[in-house]
Amino acid sequence: MSAQVFVFEKAKDNEERHKQLQSALRDYCGIDSAEIIYKYKDKPAIKGTPKDMYVSVTIAGEVMVCVFAEKPVGIDGELISKIKDESSNVDYLVMAERFFTSEEADYCRNGDSISFANVWMRKEAYCKCVGIGLKEFHTFSVANDDKLFSKVKGIPVKKFNPQFPGSSDYMFVIAGDVDI
Repeated sequence: MSAQVFVFEKAKDNEERHKQLQSALRDYCGIDSAEIIYKYKDKPAIKGTPKDMYVSVTIAGEVMVCVFAEKPVGIDGELISKIKDESSNVDYLVMAERFFTSEEADYCRNGDSISFANVWMRKEAYCKCVGIGLKEFHTFSVANDDKLFSKVKGIPVKKFNPQFPGSSDYMFVIAGDVDI
């Protein structure tokens, strides 16, 4: 079974989001007793299946995108207009220098807010895939001063384009050795 992507309108609350994920899980694996549980820091996990299954979720703008797979997977996304919004008063270079490695900060200095988002999404997707928190951002790099890496510590990390109405307004990255 290959990985599968589900896209939903952003839920109004955690209960509705959970129902969306439960429905998608059952569609993916075909097992009515399978369920989404929440572990450390509300990381979703799957129980009630005969073999290991993994889930990763990102909420960006008005959508929630989830990926189910038989191997560890991580996904992150951003609404492009939010990243490009110059009135937001977000100083991406300050954030890059605080959270990223020096090579990644150089990559952001040589680019724009989209460069920052590309690094951030790769780092977050990788963290979700391997089960570490954002406080570990400084322990690995996804870019040097002029390019993004296609693998981080042997794990593929790449741009991902799920198709849904309005998908061109978003950017996504997926981490893991999964076929979609």
